Amino acid sequence: MIKVKNEADKTTIFVSGDIVDDVWRGWSWGDEVETYPQDIRDLLKGAKKNVEVIISSGGGDLFAGMAISNMLQRHEGHTKAIIDGLAASAASIIAFGCDEIEMPSNAYLMIHKPSIGIFGNSDDLLKWADTLDEIQKGLVETYMSKAVEGKTSEDINDLIDKETWLTAKSASEIFNIQVTNPSTVKNDFGKSVLNYKHTPKELINKTDDAEEERKLKEIEIAMAMN
Repeated sequence: MIKVKNEADKTTIFVSGDIVDDVWRGWSWGDEVETYPQDIRDLLKGAKKNVEVIISSGGGDLFAGMAISNMLQRHEGHTKAIIDGLAASAASIIAFGCDEIEMPSNAYLMIHKPSIGIFGNSDDLLKWADTLDEIQKGLVETYMSKAVEGKTSEDINDLIDKETWLTAKSASEIFNIQVTNPSTVKNDFGKSVLNYKHTPKELINKTDDAEEERKLKEIEIAMAMN
């Protein structure tokens, strides 16, 4: 879900929910809670020189996340990512596309191996295994762009292999990330956060609560229409 706030000296873009490729726009049922590259592209056209990107997302489509990250890298002004609770998977790539990153002390950052669902024969599967390895090399380069002195590509690759969840303090020991005071974590991560192996229970609970709230809202709207 994209929201934007224009101020005198900056534009603030709120990125929440699942990161989804543009081809899937319109397939959601109910509230539109996804973030699409085209939305960011349109917003950056009229954005101020300075841009803040408030991220609250469990990730989603890697290539959509890469596209948004590249857009932010190309922006002529200064860009700052503020991780509002969670930037996981593709959402972390978006954060690393900005010039600087801030994390409240109670926020999470997660990086992991790229994955894909495919159909095909053994040759197809082997080809995609090689492709995923190449994509991971690109992810390492992205994360290394903000690695603190002393951290190596091998260190970052190991974290990706393990599906690593980092608190703000832990993240700041690996990457050039500024830790700020804790904030109120919103329940707008999207459903991708439920797909990982090591998702912290507190984030799963917040996602479940958000889904329950959404269902109750839909029931209320349906009853009001009768």
